[in-house]
Formats: sequence, structure tokens, C-alpha cells
Amino acid sequence: GRYLASAGKEALVYIWDTRTNKLVEKFRGHRDNINGLSFQIGTHTLLSASSDRSIRVWKVSELAFVEELYGHQSAINSIDSLYRERGVSCSDDRSIRFWKIPEETQLVFPPAHLASIDCVKMIDEVHFFAGSQDGSLSLWHTSKKKPCGVIQNAHNGEWITAVAALRNSDVVASGSHDGYIKLWHVDLEHRKLFEEPIGCFKVEGFVTALDFVPSGGVLSVALSKEPRLGRWKTAPEAENKLVFIRFSPDALKLKKEGEDDDSVDDDSEDTSEDDSEDESEDDSEDDSEDDSEDDSEDDSE
Repeated sequence: GRYLASAGKEALVYIWDTRTNKLVEKFRGHRDNINGLSFQIGTHTLLSASSDRSIRVWKVSELAFVEELYGHQSAINSIDSLYRERGVSCSDDRSIRFWKIPEETQLVFPPAHLASIDCVKMIDEVHFFAGSQDGSLSLWHTSKKKPCGVIQNAHNGEWITAVAALRNSDVVASGSHDGYIKLWHVDLEHRKLFEEPIGCFKVEGFVTALDFVPSGGVLSVALSKEPRLGRWKTAPEAENKLVFIRFSPDALKLKKEGEDDDSVDDDSEDTSEDDSEDESEDDSEDDSEDDSEDDSEDDSE
């Protein structure tokens, strides 16, 4: 795409032109750390999530602010979106919220984790995958109040610092600071999250971000000496760097089918030195694109 967005503790969103590598604009409005950014795929619509408990919607091509969304009761730690005008966010308040932006409504998923939820990614337009400081991973569907599946102690007792989803597929990934990136199998048709990893890759340091390339086969990993959301622990032996891990989708398929017990190929390239039937209810009556209903009232300031 033409634009790149970055943000951090300055409470500013920086917009860069990738053709010229120059700063285009600084978006102001947030009042605390910005912890998450997500472009709606195929558009110039940008979502930003902050510790000030708000989500702001921007139209980057017009360098314009569109609207502000409230609902979370504590800092928002992550946000993600796909093609539709929807977004999913998670927070220190242990809840996940699914935002229907044009309708100005939200689905509220009550706490299913024992601690803050630090990261969330959409798998498709109705499924999403989250990781918590309690060390567990969870799979969700927009029509269910409770997670479809939970993996406890996914990273040897350490909290989950990053997750990723290969869009519209059955593969997700998670990271922590236990020394491993793990790949997991999800069955979206039956809404299942399988507890045994289908791939493990050894890394060193805190995993602060994960992302699959759209075509699959490559997972990008951001590593750091410190956690993304705080400095309460360090990994002095680690480096701040970006690593690309190449893996074989065919090998993953064999693992899922149980035909091969060997580990998935690990080819890391370092590029830097330094089932519940409860339904979620929606306060919108005319949204025919999914059958979920929101039982929460909009919170605003």
C-alpha cells in the first residue's frame, strides 16, 4: 500500500508515504500510549487503539479523523480488522469487543481469561484468536459469548505476548518469552482449537509482534529485550530485531493429519542486528450480515 502508520508512547499516529519514505502527517487526539494500529484491508481506513480506552477511526487518504469509539473500561492493548468495516479489540479489562463501525454498535465478550488480554487477531470475518497474560490462548466466534476453545499454559507458564493468524486458513501462531514461536491448528467449520502445536520455532527474547505474509509460508517475528507493553522484565541476552521464519505449508498439513511426527522445517532469517451455545446479542436490529446480537449498551464519554 501507499501508506505506512506507526505509533507509540507519544500518543501520536505517524503517517508515512512508502513511495517517498517521508512523513506525511501526525494524527493527534489520543491522550495516552497507542498500543495498536490496523488498516482495513484494501482501503485507507485506519483504526488506532490506546491506553486512553478509546479507538479512533481515521481516513488516511484525506488526512482526516472520522470518529471515536468507546466501550473498554481499561487500556486497549490490541486491535485488528479485515475487509469489512469491522474491528476486534482486547483490553486490560479482560474483555474482547467486536466493533460494527457504520452501525456504531459493538459485541461485548465477557472475561474468559484470568488476566489482561494482550493480543488479538482476526482469522476471518467472524472468527478471532486471542492471547492473555494468564498464559492461555482462545478461539472465538462472533455469535458466541464464550470461547470456542481454550489452550491453557500454552507457553510453559509464560504470558502470551503476540498472536498471528494466516487469514482465512486453519493456522494460527503465538509467541511469548519462553523461547518458542508455536503454530496451532484451528478447525473453523467445527469451531475447534487443537491443543497440540503443529510447529515450534526457537527464538530468543520477547516476541512483540507476529504476522504471516498473505500467501503463507513465511512468518515475520519482532523480537525485543523487553515486553511490548511494559518494562517490568528484561531479556539481556536478546537483541531487538526482526526475523523471518520460513516453513512448509505441506509439512503443516502432514502434522495436522497425523501422518508425520517430525518437526516443521525451521528456516529463520535474521534481518536486523540490533463449545457453548450462548449467543452474543447485538443492540443493532438491522444487521443481516451476521446473526449475533449485542447485549451491551454503548459506553461513551
